[in-house]
Amino acid sequence: FFMTKRTLIKLFVLFTLLFSSKVRSQTCGNDVCELGENDTTCIRDCRLESIGLLRENGGRVDWSNRSDSLIAFDNNVTGYFEVYTMNPNGSNTTCLTCSNTLFQKHCGNPAWHPSGDWIVFQAEKNVHPGGSNFSTPGKGVYNDLWLTNANGTQFYQLTNNPVSDSIGSLHPHFSHDGMKLSWSEMYEPSVFLPLGKTLGSFKLKIADFSFDSLGIPHLTNITEYVPNDSVMYENHGFSPDGADLLFMTNWNINTLPLGNCKIYKMNLSTLACTQLTSTAYNEHACYSPDGNYIVYGSAQDNSNKGMDYWIMKSDGTEKQRLTYFNQAGYTEYLTKAYAVDMSWSPDGKHIVSFIEDSTLNDGGSIYLITFSDPLGPALSINEIIKNSNERCTIYPNPFNSNTAIYFNPIAINYKIVIYNMFGKVIQIATNFTGDKFEINRNNLPSGLYLIQISHKNEIIETEKLLITD
Repeated sequence: FFMTKRTLIKLFVLFTLLFSSKVRSQTCGNDVCELGENDTTCIRDCRLESIGLLRENGGRVDWSNRSDSLIAFDNNVTGYFEVYTMNPNGSNTTCLTCSNTLFQKHCGNPAWHPSGDWIVFQAEKNVHPGGSNFSTPGKGVYNDLWLTNANGTQFYQLTNNPVSDSIGSLHPHFSHDGMKLSWSEMYEPSVFLPLGKTLGSFKLKIADFSFDSLGIPHLTNITEYVPNDSVMYENHGFSPDGADLLFMTNWNINTLPLGNCKIYKMNLSTLACTQLTSTAYNEHACYSPDGNYIVYGSAQDNSNKGMDYWIMKSDGTEKQRLTYFNQAGYTEYLTKAYAVDMSWSPDGKHIVSFIEDSTLNDGGSIYLITFSDPLGPALSINEIIKNSNERCTIYPNPFNSNTAIYFNPIAINYKIVIYNMFGKVIQIATNFTGDKFEINRNNLPSGLYLIQISHKNEIIETEKLLITD
């Protein structure tokens, strides 16, 4: 019905344009790709194909980038938020945290590891003072970070915050090579004054993510960032090349928080922050797979203070409205809605999105936004390595059957030796030249291995390699 209705609207407007005695100027946002518009200047009219309900009773979402991709999401149909997975068409819903005694309260904000084998999420502590109103996935008080495998049979606690209403965790995201994890951590409670602290004070955190020799995941080398005032910093994840971190903040402690939340990106080498939005309330930014676009939620141009999706180039230019959930006359109109968390499909052709119906209970539905053509395919590992400052990168790591070492710049006459944890040589290559060295597991047992890379008898890199079952 949705597609039929959209088609009828487009035909009606097209015939009106053709047969009207008055000349009508082009208007981006009328669902007609008019003369002078194109899929760069008006993505809504010229590239957007459909917006449809995927499932009711949904929440925050993340789309795996594996070929057998699943969508992870949370919802609160059991009374508390739980973590689920489903197929991209909404079928085969599986709860990963339901009926697990480790989690007796809220769980949510799932995010996939790029391998597609693991999901990081936040979980409310089972025991703490007071209620759970501020411990939902969108608020995060009393929350820790956990990791589970894709079918919910293994769980590992990554952080264990002190039991305090001043401490919590929000919005974890893996880097696109899977070697780092970012999140927001609350360290001061919400207070009425100054105005900018009414959402509490959060810091941005980044850690190295790895598995030990027993296959247990760990966070190490944790770094904290408070770019400006001690206010709200909400993590939105890494750019595809890993150079920048997206976040939302209401810095300026004398400004009303809900009127001043803007989107920034921080260069992780220089720590310089660039403001990307400047109008209205903005939140939940997400890079397209190729890093060229950013979709975000904004209250701009909505008199009812609801939020819709906007899209801009990754440098903050060419902002365009993408949805009209809050404006009558459009097929997706919902009276009042908050377009918040979203995630792109690996091919850049779809966005799975959480449309919140109330900011008080964190509840809502999941919608699927589809483009007629992809807005940008996912970066290949070669493109990630090309933009990396590291001399070599192993991907995937950990791995099950095969992996590869990618060199930047190209390796010339390198010696590559793989050792097990007892120092025994497992594989050796001499005079290797190229940009990719493939490693097959063969019959190697699971566990931790070391890779030593040298050139002219000088060791230039030592890396850890983890094989998992």
